[in-house]
Amino acid sequence: MNELKNSSFSYKFNLPNVFSHLVSYLYNLTSCQSIELQRLYVFPSAKCNDLCVYCIKKENSCSPEIFENRLVIDRLVSDIHELRIKEINLFGGGEPFFYKDNMFYFLEKMKTNDTYIKIITNGNNLNDEDIQRIVQDGLVSHLCLNMNTDSPEMAGNVYLDGKRHDRTIDILKSISKYKKIYNKQSPSVDIFFVLFNMNYNKIPNIISLFKDLGISFFFIQPLRILSPLHDNLKLSQEQMNEFEQMLPSIERIMKDAKIDSNIDDFKINKNLIEDSKNLKCAIPNRTLAGKSKLACFLPLTTLAICSDGTISRCLYIDKPYASNYFSLPSLKSFIQGGELVDFSKGFIEAEGSSLCHKCTLCILYEVEEIRRRLLNFKQIDTDI
Repeated sequence: MNELKNSSFSYKFNLPNVFSHLVSYLYNLTSCQSIELQRLYVFPSAKCNDLCVYCIKKENSCSPEIFENRLVIDRLVSDIHELRIKEINLFGGGEPFFYKDNMFYFLEKMKTNDTYIKIITNGNNLNDEDIQRIVQDGLVSHLCLNMNTDSPEMAGNVYLDGKRHDRTIDILKSISKYKKIYNKQSPSVDIFFVLFNMNYNKIPNIISLFKDLGISFFFIQPLRILSPLHDNLKLSQEQMNEFEQMLPSIERIMKDAKIDSNIDDFKINKNLIEDSKNLKCAIPNRTLAGKSKLACFLPLTTLAICSDGTISRCLYIDKPYASNYFSLPSLKSFIQGGELVDFSKGFIEAEGSSLCHKCTLCILYEVEEIRRRLLNFKQIDTDI
C-alpha cells in the first residue's frame, strides 16, 4: 500500500485495477444485477458571477436549480451515502460556489463520508476565511482553479473584473498557507487554462506566479469555438507555429516548477492547438471479458446531474435521460430502472461506437482522476 503514496506512481501500476473493476462491472451488468455507480458529476448551477470572453454568452437560468434548495441537497447527500459513491465532481456551465452557503452546507454534510470531492471554480466567491474552512475541515479533496491571465491588465480584457487575477493568486496563497498551518495535504490544487490568442504566449509568466504554491497540475484546454463570437479568439497560423516552438521551453519551465501538465498531448498531436475537438481518447479501445471494443467506459461508471435536474447519460452526449432528479424518489430507483441498464448494454454492445464523439475530457481525465484519488485517499479501497 505504501507504493500508492509514492509520487512516482505510474499508470502502468494502476491500469490493471481499473480494468479489473470494469470486467466485474460488465459481468454484473450483463447478469442483470444492479449498476454500481462509481462517480457522480453534479452541476450545482448554470449561473455564473463572471463573463469570460471565451465562454458561452447566455442569460442566467431562471429554472429551479439543484443547489438552490437544501431539501434537494439533503436528498442528494442521502443518495450518495446509500449508493456509496466514491467520487463527486462539482462543476458545469456555471459557477459551483454561486450558491456559496448551500455549497458549504453540502460539503459539511459530506464530511462523514470517505468520498473524493473535486470542484472546478473561478474562485470569485471565495475568501481567505472560506479557504481556511476548506483546508482545516478537509471539505474538498481537489480544487481546480480557472486562470488564464498573467496580470490584472490582461484580466480586465478576459473577465468581467480585472481584479479576478489578484483574487486567484490570493486564493492560491491562502491554500498553501493553511495547508502548512494545519499540516494538511488536501486539497490538491490544479490550474485550468484556456488557450486562445490573447494568452498563448503568457504561460511562462503565469507559471512564474505559482512558485512554491504547491500547484499539482496545469491543464491546457484549447479554445472551444462555441459561437461565431469566439472566432476572433482563435490563434492565427503564425501564432500556432509560435506556440508549437514554445512547447519545449514551456515543458522545461513546468519541470523546474515541479508542476505536471498535459503538454505532451500538444507535442504528440499538433492539431490540438487549433481545435480541442481533435483531442482523441488517451487510452486505445480494449476488449473486456469477451465483449466488443469500448469506445469509452466513462458512461458505464458515471452519471451527471445537471443544474436543472436533468440526468445525463454522458457529459458529451446531448440526449439526456427521460428521468429528472427533481421528480425521482431516489437516485437508486433510477439506477435500478431499465432506462440506464438498457443504455449501458447498448453502449457496451453496438450503440456506443455511434454515440461516442471521442470527446475532449472523458478518457483523458479518467485515468488521471483514478490515479489522483488513489494518491489522496487516506484509506484506499482495494476495489476501485
